[in-house]
Amino acid sequence: MLNVRSRQFTLFAVALLAVLLALSACGSPPATMNDIPAYPGATALDPNIANTLAKNMQQDAALRQSMGVGGKIEQKGYSVPKDATWDQVKGFYADKLKGAGWETNSMVSNIMAQANAVNTADQTEMWKKGNQTLTLILPNDPTKNEKQLLLSLATN
Repeated sequence: MLNVRSRQFTLFAVALLAVLLALSACGSPPATMNDIPAYPGATALDPNIANTLAKNMQQDAALRQSMGVGGKIEQKGYSVPKDATWDQVKGFYADKLKGAGWETNSMVSNIMAQANAVNTADQTEMWKKGNQTLTLILPNDPTKNEKQLLLSLATN
C-alpha cells in the first residue's frame, strides 16, 4: 500500500513522463482542463486532495523554471461512482477525446495496458494532441470509501 508521500511522488513521476512524451508534439491550439469532460456522475475531489494537485502543479512550474523550459501541467481530480470500472472510464474518454482530435500512441498504450494488467492499483492511459499529453489515472485503493480519477494535462 502506498503512503500519501509515495502516491504524490508517483503522480508527479507520471506527470513528468507525460511532459517528456509531449516534447515531440506540435500543432493545434492548446486545450485547457476545462475542455476535458468530467466522467458522468463525477464530482470534484475534496480540498485536501485538490491542494495536493495544486502543489504538484507548483512543483512542476518550479522545475520547468529552474530548467529554463516552457510549458505547464494542469491537474484535476474527481470522485467517480464506485461501480465505475476502468473499461467504462477509459471507454468514455476514448469516445470524447477521439472526437476532439486526441489520439493514443499504440506503443505507449501497449505499455500502459501491460502495466495495468500487472499493477491493478493504478490504471493509467495517455492521450496526445498537438503539443499536449493527457494522462488519466484511476487509483484503486480499497481503503478509500470512494473511487478517484486523476487527470494530468501537460502542455509544452
